[in-house]
Amino acid sequence: MSKMPEAQTQNNTSKISSLMNIQYVWFLGHLTTVLCSVLYSLSIVYKPLNSFYKKAYMGVIISYGIVVYKLFGAPKLNKMYWMRLTNDENLQYLLLAIVWMTSPPLIILLIPYAIFSLFHALEYCINVLFPLFVPNPSESQKALIGKIRNFVTVYQPIAVQFNARLEVIGILPILILLVIFRRASFIQPVIFSQFLRFRYITSPLVQREFAQLRLTLDSRLLGNTKIPAGIQNVYVKIRDFIIKIGNDPNLASQQQRKTN
Repeated sequence: MSKMPEAQTQNNTSKISSLMNIQYVWFLGHLTTVLCSVLYSLSIVYKPLNSFYKKAYMGVIISYGIVVYKLFGAPKLNKMYWMRLTNDENLQYLLLAIVWMTSPPLIILLIPYAIFSLFHALEYCINVLFPLFVPNPSESQKALIGKIRNFVTVYQPIAVQFNARLEVIGILPILILLVIFRRASFIQPVIFSQFLRFRYITSPLVQREFAQLRLTLDSRLLGNTKIPAGIQNVYVKIRDFIIKIGNDPNLASQQQRKTN
């Protein structure tokens, strides 16, 4: 077997050493989430792959945990520190991932994390790995990098919007149905409702999805002679109650104080 030239070996070792940092661990967390999510989706045809569900969330906990640590540092005995920490979206997603990891598997809960992780992993590849390991790319390699970069640029905003829509009209209704049919604990939709409440206050995308959902339901239910008046009245009461919660001025002002 031919021996690798010493200079090349040292060069490769140096490149690998330069990756040994917390950002690389963050990347590995996202990569773990993507790969384990794909493997878990195949458990429909091969049951032993079920174990990858919790492993996917381990990747989530690693990547989001690193982001939270980088943003806020080690825990401090400071009221302002905890107020800003609990207001952070990354922490909310991290805590939700812990809840889902300890709950019965449900693939729709994993989809938002897998999508976020896919784009984060791709960005790391084109911004860190390719320049490091392919400093002088060929024309075909440049074309590949360009296609990946274009994919991220074009589809990442669409994916973020899709996740917001999935959270509003996909996950919560499914959790409620599972509770009705005794396939899930009632605490799951309660926890997710609180998460959505936070997202509604902090995310214009989620606000837009709720507004669109309201317009759709209003147009199909209200004034429809095929829908009994009693059901329409129940819908209006539920709709107005949800709007009241989301537009709670005390909650909004509290959220604003946390961000200042």
